[in-house]
Amino acid sequence: FLRSNANCFDFGVTLISLAVSIFVFVPNEYNEQKAVKFAVFLRSLRLLRFCEKVPVISILFETFIRILPAVKTYVELLLCTMFFYSCLGLEIFGGKISTNPDSPYFQKLVGTDYAEQNYWPFNFNDMASGMVTLFEILVVSGWHTVAEGHEAVTDIWAKVYFSSFYILGVLICSNIVIAIVLDRYMEEYTRVDQKIIVEGEAEVSKSRATFDASSITGGLS
Repeated sequence: FLRSNANCFDFGVTLISLAVSIFVFVPNEYNEQKAVKFAVFLRSLRLLRFCEKVPVISILFETFIRILPAVKTYVELLLCTMFFYSCLGLEIFGGKISTNPDSPYFQKLVGTDYAEQNYWPFNFNDMASGMVTLFEILVVSGWHTVAEGHEAVTDIWAKVYFSSFYILGVLICSNIVIAIVLDRYMEEYTRVDQKIIVEGEAEVSKSRATFDASSITGGLS
């Protein structure tokens, strides 16, 4: 039973779910319902076993795994670009986006689309927030609103900052990564799904071979 990776996966998920459920429901000082929700979530992961049973999903998953090494370098380049701009943003905009009514920067943001659309979490007050803000710009989701808010608390050079990241991060790095992913994906998908047919002998698909017995035995009369 345990020789199968799928069976080990099922056994582990079931065991963890059972242990968490018993630990929570047996009277003790620990009473956290989030643990039960986590256990339920773990059980839902068993559905991943069906992926290998559906040929299309299996091919998609295998193709995705194969293209990861190819795009690693380009993703690292994109992350380095985001890290550099996040550090620069901390120096330029750090602490200037504030919801404190007594802050002079808050008054400058009142009436802007940034404030009215509640874009407050997108700031450069710390490294984590800076990376999230740059990712939001990377997916081109309201980046002009973010730029407007930061321009309001600094000067017009904020537009230069955001425009340069848009050109370098989105138009160049991001599109290069997407193009490589799509190219390698189609290449790997075609290779994985390719069928090699040897006439009169076998049809090979992935790691399986299907033989036509009639071509060997001559059929039954």
